[in-house]
Amino acid sequence: MAVTWLRKFIALAQTQMLPFAPGVVKAILPCLAMSVDDKLRALADLTNKDLMALLGASDLSATTVAAAAADGAGAAPLATASPATATPSEGGAALAGTPEQAQAAAEAAVPPSYHGFDHGQMLQVLTVQLLDDSVATRMATLAWFSMLHAKIPIQTFERIREIAPALLKSLSDSADKVVRRDLKLLAELSTCTSNPPNAVEAKEAGAFFNSFIVDLLRLFSTDRELLEYRGSFIIRHLSTFVNAEKLYRALAGNLLQEEDLEFANRMVQNLNLILLTSPELHQLRADLYEIQPHLFSPFFFVFFFLSISLFIHHPSPHHLYASPKRMRNYGAVILAAILC
Repeated sequence: MAVTWLRKFIALAQTQMLPFAPGVVKAILPCLAMSVDDKLRALADLTNKDLMALLGASDLSATTVAAAAADGAGAAPLATASPATATPSEGGAALAGTPEQAQAAAEAAVPPSYHGFDHGQMLQVLTVQLLDDSVATRMATLAWFSMLHAKIPIQTFERIREIAPALLKSLSDSADKVVRRDLKLLAELSTCTSNPPNAVEAKEAGAFFNSFIVDLLRLFSTDRELLEYRGSFIIRHLSTFVNAEKLYRALAGNLLQEEDLEFANRMVQNLNLILLTSPELHQLRADLYEIQPHLFSPFFFVFFFLSISLFIHHPSPHHLYASPKRMRNYGAVILAAILC
């Protein structure tokens, strides 16, 4: 069986299989489908895990194999020849060594864990696999994306524009667990996970998060069915992977600039309802109950009628009597907003 041989090759060849990793992934991920024979599916799953473990244990930080090989080739003649073997009759031939020796030295100079792994080709294969009919295949594909981002975040961000549309489209997936896994990956891409923190990765992650929020609102604006039936699900679960305050601040900042007022109004109503009822946003509700000043710019001006709802829904009635001045201030702001 072909998959059996692939697994054997991974076990025996180890890093020498890295150049073929995209092709192996392309072959085995479709075999994870439920419609496939049970034995084949189980074997494909093991092969996929073995390959993922191999890449996870490898150093994929080099930028190009060609550059590494070229550097090695330049140093190889000095390493392959010694004064003892370089006789006058041999002249420059002994210094240069044979072509086979130079090639072997060049290959040895390449980091042993980076023998030709093509990160770009792998991302292309995964982007296609994300469209597969099988839920198991799509889940495994998202796991691959996550592993590659954790392993080589800078190289992944270099190609983020190629994969971001597919990740955004996956938010419309019919399977809830695929959407949750996709949201987790999007949150990972929006956060610097390096320890110690990497300034370049942090910058790229921040830029991706901002663009992701813009794209998410645009998706909701163009696909109102998604907003109606999956919008709450997406926001609630995204807030478990991304700091809820950070998420709501980003949404508020973009809604302030929204030209489609009907859509903005609908989004505000949905976000208010989620904030007031979702258990995932308990801490943000608690901060708002305590009237944390830093939450109200531009947060408050987008959700200006939220404040009254917070008082109404607050479990402690004494807050209604303890803050009459705050209530009057809220009323003045709301009246000003209405008159404007």
